Parts: sequence; C-alpha cells; structure tokens
Amino acid sequence: MNVRKFVYKHTFPLHHWVVRNDMFDYYEDIKKFERKDRRAIRNFQRERVQKMVEYARENTEHYAKSLSDVDTDIDDLDGLLQQIPVLDKQTLRDDPDRFTNEKYADHKITTSGSTGTPLVMWANKAQLEKRLAMNLRNREWMGYEWGDKSVRLWHQKIGMSTIQWIKEQFEAFLSREKFIPVFKMGDDNLGEILDEIDEYNPDLIDGYAEAYNILVEYCKRNDLQKDWKRVVSSGQQLHPSTREGIRNYLGADVFDRYGAREFSGIAQECVEHDGKHINSYLYVVEVLNDDGEKPEKGEKGNIVVTDLHNKATPLLRYKIGDLAYPVEEGTCGCGMDWPKLGEIVGREQSVIVTKRGKQLPGTFFDHYFKDYFDVIQQWQVVQKERESIEINLMVTSEEAFEEIEPELRRGLHKHVGDVEIRFNMMDDMEMIRTGKFRHTISEVEE
Repeated sequence: MNVRKFVYKHTFPLHHWVVRNDMFDYYEDIKKFERKDRRAIRNFQRERVQKMVEYARENTEHYAKSLSDVDTDIDDLDGLLQQIPVLDKQTLRDDPDRFTNEKYADHKITTSGSTGTPLVMWANKAQLEKRLAMNLRNREWMGYEWGDKSVRLWHQKIGMSTIQWIKEQFEAFLSREKFIPVFKMGDDNLGEILDEIDEYNPDLIDGYAEAYNILVEYCKRNDLQKDWKRVVSSGQQLHPSTREGIRNYLGADVFDRYGAREFSGIAQECVEHDGKHINSYLYVVEVLNDDGEKPEKGEKGNIVVTDLHNKATPLLRYKIGDLAYPVEEGTCGCGMDWPKLGEIVGREQSVIVTKRGKQLPGTFFDHYFKDYFDVIQQWQVVQKERESIEINLMVTSEEAFEEIEPELRRGLHKHVGDVEIRFNMMDDMEMIRTGKFRHTISEVEE
C-alpha cells in the first residue's frame, strides 16, 4: 500500500463527512460478492429484503401500516417483493418524517429538484460506506485503479458547509481527484477548462452527460480533437449522440452510469460495454408496468428500486420516476452474473404525450435533432398541454434555421400529430445548479 492510500485509509474522519474505515471492509465484501452466481445473489437479496421489511415496519410510521400484512417467511424473492406496495416519490415527499428513523439519520440527502419540489431524506453511516465502496468498484470495472488521477465535472460546493468543503478538498488531494464546477461552464471559459483537463492528464473523467455535450459542441465548433483516456457519464441518461461525440471529439472510451440522489449509483457499465450491471449488493431493481407487473419483452416500464441497507429512510419498492426496458439476466463477458438494467428511455416526466395518447420519450427527440446538429446547438422540448409543444433552440444562426424549419416541422408533425409547434430562439439555456439539464419537460398527465 502506497503512502497516499495509507493516509487516506487511516484518516477518514479528517477527510470525509460521515464515512469511516468500515468502507474498506465493505469493499472487500463486494469483490467477493461479484463472484457469486445468480442463485446466491438472489438468496442474499431475499434475506436483505426480509430484514429490511421487518426493520422498517418496526421503526417507521409509514411502513408499520403498509407492511403489516407482509409475510417474510417466504423463500422466493419475487413473491416477497410482490407483497410490498410500490412507493411513489410524491408520497415520500409529502411527509418524509413518516419514513425516517431519527436514530440512524446520519446524513441528510436532498434531491436537486430537477423534477419539481426538492425531496428530503436521510441515510445512515453503514449505507453510505457501502455506497462509497461500490463506487470504487464501479470505477475499477472501467480499468481505473485507486490513486489514478481523476477529474469530476460536478456541482462542487453546492449544499456543503465550510467544514464539508474543506474535507472534500483534503479527500480530493489524497485520491488525486480534481473538481471542475460544471454550472459555471460557458463559451468564455471552456477553452481554459479543456486546457486544465489536458494539463492534469487524468485516467478518468466523471461528469454529467450534459457537461460532456457542452465540451463536445465546443470542440466541434473550434475544430479541436482531444485524446482523453476514459469518461463516465453520471446523473442523466447518456444519449447516443453524446456518446458518439465523446468518442469522436474527446477521444475517450465512454462508460455510462445510472443513478439518483436517493441511492447514488444504481447501475454501471463495465469494460464489455454491453449494458449496465445493477449494483446488486446494494439494491434490487425491478421494471414494472402501471399494473405492477413485469412488462413483456420490448415494452418499457417504471424503474422500482429497493434499498437493501438504508436504516435511516428505508426505501422499499420505490418508483424512482424513470422508464426502462426489462431487467436482463445472464453471465456477462466480464464474468459477473449481476443482472443488467434494460435501456433507459427517459424520465417519466420527460415523456411527451400526443393528443391521441402516443408517448414519445426524450430519446426520440435526441435521435430526431441529431441530423440537424450543424444548425441546432442545444434544444429543449416543453409540453404544458397535449395540444401544443414548445421547442427552445440555440442555433448557429437564425438564417440557417429558417432554411431547415419547414422540413423540421413536417418531420415532427409525422410523430407528434396535429399539435401546435412553437420554436423559441434562445441565447442561452442554463443547467440547473447541480449541472444537469433537462432536454424534455412534460407537465401533461398520461
């Protein structure tokens, strides 16, 4: 063990807000867990769900009622899960205290509010330690080793106290990680940011998909070609056009991670680039239709997550608000039997609904607009009623847009039907303060 890692391991209270040395024990547990077959994985998850059900109904007001009839003496994971009511985000948001055991409320978690009113919940130390250990393994799946240089294109200081910020900087120093605040990105400093990354020469860059999109567009406009090693996209779905742009202009091997503030990393792509492994040591992930059943192959459903370890705010069968195709089983080329999350097709709130009820996920518009990226630099679709949609655009020039507008309208009407389409020319479209950007926003109930 090198000196830097020795100091990192033995000074956790000095450089981390909550986590302690147990993180390294969990890290070793996860490495062993990766070698388990599917049957052993499901047995472990069933035992954890049984314990979480018993714990939650004994220690929280909400689950004392909702789980009162759940029979935990059952040997089948699916049968156990089916007894647990699906929890929607609004129910948790309305009264989080009914879900929380204050005895274990070690760390407060607040969502970014990108989909509405921010949500507040809590996590306990052990759960956070397991999250951090899992995050390290996720990085190692991509070829990263502890102590390799890394860059985070992140929100940086948002929501941190002064002490937390100081600890974050000490941890970054020990782990050789550099932070670059994405919500300050603009044409006036993108060149400097790219130069800073080049000079640091990191082995891994971790950031939001939209941050990469901004860097790719800047490189494209300025005829720049980078030679980065690997990047991982977090926080949002990585659109195919962004992945292609990262490869072409940033020169990097691209990995995708799916996560949420309530859970941190939920699923992660490995070196095989054949889907995202669900972090099965931490979570059970289901994809369910609106009737609570598994959708047929080729049909999408709601992503539902059960946290196997959080004693502060237990989340059991929590409908996270994203849509995906069914979970896929089987052994990966990397050797793991961890299941993979099906393709994510967009946030539930970002599905555009036509007059006739047809649903268009945000990925549709990404594919549609990619043929016009020489004119359209940034876009956002907003729907407030079924009869119309607004499309906010940043374009290279209004004259260039006027040339493609008739063709653009005709193509869109083929898919959205007889709705009014309004184009709004924008000088800038700001990301929310955590560095995320929502391409599609729908306020229409399906």
